[in-house]
Amino acid sequence: MSTTHRAQIHIWRALGASFPSSARAMILGADGERLSKRHGAVSVLQYRDEGYLPEALLNYLARLGGSR
Repeated sequence: MSTTHRAQIHIWRALGASFPSSARAMILGADGERLSKRHGAVSVLQYRDEGYLPEALLNYLARLGGSR
């Protein structure tokens, strides 16, 4: 249990509320593996091999970092 979860439990108790029980559902990909942020990640070289221009990737990353 993380510190955040412990703090939330203390807040619920201080308010006199009953806190819900929770569980994390396993979400699996088509290959049966757990999904994560990097599930299906590819190498930059794969993008090159698929025909993406280096300038296009750089532009995408620059815009991604500056978007609001």
